[in-house]
Amino acid sequence: MMTHNLLRLSIVRLILLKRIKLISVLNYLSFMHKKLYLILLIHSVFSQSLQLNEIVSSNGSTLFDEDNDSPDWIEIYNPMDVELNLSGFCLSDDPDEICKWSFPEYIIASETFLTVFASDKDRKNIVQQWDAIIDWGDDWKYWIGNSQPVSNWNHINTNVSNWQEGASGFGYGDNDDNTYVPSGTSSIFIRKIFNITDPDNISKLLFHIDYDDGYIAYLNGIEFSRRSLGAPNTDVEYNELTNALHEAEIYSGGFPEAIWLDLEQFPLISGNNILAIQVHNYTNNSSDMSCIPFLTLGYKTRIDNGTVRPPNPDMDIPDIYFHTNFKINSNGETVVLTDINETILDSVYTGQLQTDMSIGKYQETGSWLIFGEPTPGSSNNTPSYSGALTKPLFSENSGIYQPGQTISIGITNENPDAEIRITIDGTEPQPFSSLYQYPYTTNQNVVVRARSFLDGWLPSDIESKTYVFDSPKDLPIIFITTDPNSFFDEDSGMYALGLDADPNFPYFGANFWEDWERPIHFEILELDGSGYSANAGAKIFGGWSRGFPQKSLSIFARNQYGPNQFDYSFFPELSFSTYESFVLRNSGNDWESTMMRDGFITTIADSLDVDHQQYRPAVLYLNGDYWGIQNIREKVSEHFIAYNHNLSVNDIDLLDIEGYNQWNIIHGTNSDYINLLDYLETEDINNISVQNAIENWIDIESYFNYQVFQIYIDNRDWPGNNIKFWRDHRPGGKWRWILYDTDFGFSIWDQNAYSHNTLDFALESNGPGWPNPPWSTFIIRKLLENSHFENTFINIYCDLMNSVFKPEYLIPKLDSIKFAISNEISSHQDRWFNNGNWPNSALNWEYKINNMVSFAENRPSYALSHLQQQFDLPNQNQIILDILPQRSGKIKINSLNIIERWTGYYFPNIPIKIKAIPEPGYSFIRWVQYPDSASNMTISNFNNNSSYTALFTQTTIGSDSIIIINEVNYNSSNSFDPEDWVELYNPGQSALDISGWLLKDDNDEHFFSIPNGTEIAALDYLVIAKNINQFDTVFPDIENVIGSFDFGLSGGGDQVRLYNLSNSLIDSLEYDDTDPWPSEPDGNGPSLELINPEMDNSLASSWSASSDFGSPGEANTSFQTVEIDQKSIVPKSNRITNLFPNPFNPKLTIRFELNDNQTAEIYIHNILGKLVFTTGKKDYTPGKHSLDWNVSSNKNIGSGIFFVTLNTLNQSITKKVLYIK
Repeated sequence: MMTHNLLRLSIVRLILLKRIKLISVLNYLSFMHKKLYLILLIHSVFSQSLQLNEIVSSNGSTLFDEDNDSPDWIEIYNPMDVELNLSGFCLSDDPDEICKWSFPEYIIASETFLTVFASDKDRKNIVQQWDAIIDWGDDWKYWIGNSQPVSNWNHINTNVSNWQEGASGFGYGDNDDNTYVPSGTSSIFIRKIFNITDPDNISKLLFHIDYDDGYIAYLNGIEFSRRSLGAPNTDVEYNELTNALHEAEIYSGGFPEAIWLDLEQFPLISGNNILAIQVHNYTNNSSDMSCIPFLTLGYKTRIDNGTVRPPNPDMDIPDIYFHTNFKINSNGETVVLTDINETILDSVYTGQLQTDMSIGKYQETGSWLIFGEPTPGSSNNTPSYSGALTKPLFSENSGIYQPGQTISIGITNENPDAEIRITIDGTEPQPFSSLYQYPYTTNQNVVVRARSFLDGWLPSDIESKTYVFDSPKDLPIIFITTDPNSFFDEDSGMYALGLDADPNFPYFGANFWEDWERPIHFEILELDGSGYSANAGAKIFGGWSRGFPQKSLSIFARNQYGPNQFDYSFFPELSFSTYESFVLRNSGNDWESTMMRDGFITTIADSLDVDHQQYRPAVLYLNGDYWGIQNIREKVSEHFIAYNHNLSVNDIDLLDIEGYNQWNIIHGTNSDYINLLDYLETEDINNISVQNAIENWIDIESYFNYQVFQIYIDNRDWPGNNIKFWRDHRPGGKWRWILYDTDFGFSIWDQNAYSHNTLDFALESNGPGWPNPPWSTFIIRKLLENSHFENTFINIYCDLMNSVFKPEYLIPKLDSIKFAISNEISSHQDRWFNNGNWPNSALNWEYKINNMVSFAENRPSYALSHLQQQFDLPNQNQIILDILPQRSGKIKINSLNIIERWTGYYFPNIPIKIKAIPEPGYSFIRWVQYPDSASNMTISNFNNNSSYTALFTQTTIGSDSIIIINEVNYNSSNSFDPEDWVELYNPGQSALDISGWLLKDDNDEHFFSIPNGTEIAALDYLVIAKNINQFDTVFPDIENVIGSFDFGLSGGGDQVRLYNLSNSLIDSLEYDDTDPWPSEPDGNGPSLELINPEMDNSLASSWSASSDFGSPGEANTSFQTVEIDQKSIVPKSNRITNLFPNPFNPKLTIRFELNDNQTAEIYIHNILGKLVFTTGKKDYTPGKHSLDWNVSSNKNIGSGIFFVTLNTLNQSITKKVLYIK
């Protein structure tokens, strides 16, 4: 078996190394048949067993999964005449890890196909059978709501013997009722007990209910769904009516929404379970009422005992698929299928596949071929190709070339038999296009598109290059290549007026008002020469600004064009570099004005807790023609939210405009938002329980930041327009609003707009349909009826006026953005000059920007006056905040974080909250002016120039408080997998309480808080497990273990850090999996062990790979007695021990050691000798220290070499580090 595997893998690796196309590999093997006879003989034996049959590595629309996504997929086929249990069989995209994803228990019938999505979603709970455990017409116990039902009526053990019994549905008036209740019934309570024999066999639980008008549903006494009856988990009396109408659906030909229950949150138990529901009417004299529940189970394996009922045929239940924990690279990967003994049954190198093309075995036998029409779940019998050609290669890259320069463009293909066809007008090359025969020479702007063709082979993807002869640019450059007809044809061009356009601006009926999408190729070229390119889809974007000659474009990653996501850092300051879409914006309504207004305004929010788009100005060339400035912006969508908040798209509800209409749903559902509006409408906002409910429903601080921002900038294309808001619909998620399209702000139409009372405008209760109708101001008006919310709003308004709205902050920011496009603006103006006619772009540019400066200078006094008038406020008093010693902590005042001496102005009659927060290594002592004060204070009725100074002290860590990171398991083997764990050791002579201490990796947002009551006995161990249940399964005898933590330790190197209650670093480890660190712990079974707790754990030489699978909770297997003088634990000298990572972006961790109590300073210079960072002089204790430098806080720092210096009284130590944007 081992010989067979090695032989098979040798072929697989040969394919990888040689990059040979599949058909070529087969020819090669045929040529070498004598030498490889044994291999082919073994292969023929296994060809009669389970096989790979078809693979799609770039799925655009061939097959959709249960999430309506289109991931890669793998089809396997059982050619035998017997069924086969796949438990323990494996799929992989890595020949070095052939059992990357394993099948659970699953029977594949003989001569049948099984499709598995290679989606990286890692799902094994497939549904092989659905069971209508509760169906229409089943008998229930019920109570008509003329009085309150018995307490705990929804619990299984509650006695309801006096309840009536009847078949569902329940109600009256719609002719869909099996059990009639009296007309005018306001509520009904029903419950049904059902039995579950094997809950472990249930992978999906699906609930439907046809209702009129609202309901609450409970499983085993726990609420899991609610509609139109207020906030979740709040009590509803029997006579309470719903806050919205809802009509039943089945009687009119529809079917109710699907509610998927999370089985981890709402588990079924072996034996009896109970489903309980209360349904309420909208009025006491309603004409109808309905209650028809369904509960459907999805089984992992089939049950053939005669009790399973098929679901209602009108249910739209999606197919549930297996999903692997990997994706397939569309440029080519090896896919391997193995059996339970890890014997390779089949393997194939996919090669580069075009979107919606597959590689498969023709009619399940013979050679691997390329198919233009994939056939998931059925025989491969569609037209096929011998192989797929690779894209042509260009000798010259896209770019800006010197005017007058002549370049010669050579084009080649890997297959010498292929012919290359080219176009120079943007159209896609066809077999009849110009044949490339010799280098193309040019000294004029041109787009060259090339494609390879060969009889019997699939044509290659198109390669597109743009060559522009122009002066160098100060901005990123974007090239777009497309068929000119797709943009400019009067019939089909999405950029054109077309034949049906209204003659008046904005030309409704024009082609550019259609929701058309056209294929493009785009390429971005950065100032340093780096860049990115992809095929994509494009649409015209925006509202009335579509009417301008230069239009906004939204760019989409689609499998049918190219990648399904853009893996590029369009905005380097963000922590992610994956995008589903982005926008090239024409600056919207500001197109005639400054070309930067919305970009400037939204960057003001960079330091605020408000969701907003990033901004980068760029220069666009369309088919080689100069197109002027277009601003790169994030596209506001569910993906925008998911990436910026590290969420799953499936957990997001995203709405726009009113929010309560069906057409306002962008993603998810609006039911919770409708409940919120109803709750605000009907409840007393001054009731403390209502206030608390709202604070758990809306992110109040973010919402008021958003409202204040829009009001201050005087955006009068809002609040009845340009509104999007969202929530994480998991428990604890809150509604948040998104700032975008702020073009109307900062005096776009009126040079005196700074005086406009936009606060009064935003609180108008009877405004017109646009821009501020009553529905658009309802929430803010309702919240401000509550004094607590009113005070919060006023204080946040003051916060922003004391920070980002100060003229000394705004005007330099405006100047810097103006400067960034100043060298390009004249070319842009010339491009869109309209011969003296309207419209023209960026007309009177300096004058319009000066109006924005005037707004920044004059707005504060008017905004303050509007605030005072609205809320009858006195004059403001000044507050002075300070921190001692410097850089030892920060002060949070309302929504602001203050890090140095600061002054601000607030209203003395509005209570203000301040909080002192120590930096790592410091603890809070008191407010200097208030000796007995706590770190949190509420201040009111303060005098002018009142001072509040937070006093911190450096934390001294005694030897009796030392805990050591002693052992780490960061990447288990597949055969023995307890998941990640960390072992701590207490070397002291007494037990140590570590409750509330924090375990972190290299990301401060990843932490595990050690539970209360956690102690480590003297000379004893404690294990912290990522998955305590998995750990207990593998190490059942280890008792001193806690967990679980929700982050993982990297197999490619990471940090493990331990902080005490004062946020002081107690111990840290920065390991790696490459020399000089032991490599065995990286996926081979052993853990990483400290040889002796007295050794320096920052040194790789102090660590060893364990024997077997580690020694959690006991002495390390690699323990060695060492002769160490206790004094040697204190460093012998001062030194910088590590700069991590190097290169870095955006955060650098600086670790250093000091050998005595002394004053030290860390400072950093760039290569020109300019000081860019300093800690200032601080007092340190002997031992290890660590600090972080985050470059993202300074937008003016560019890539390059930096020198980090540790400076003490007697010496300076310097090391260099590289920062790469």
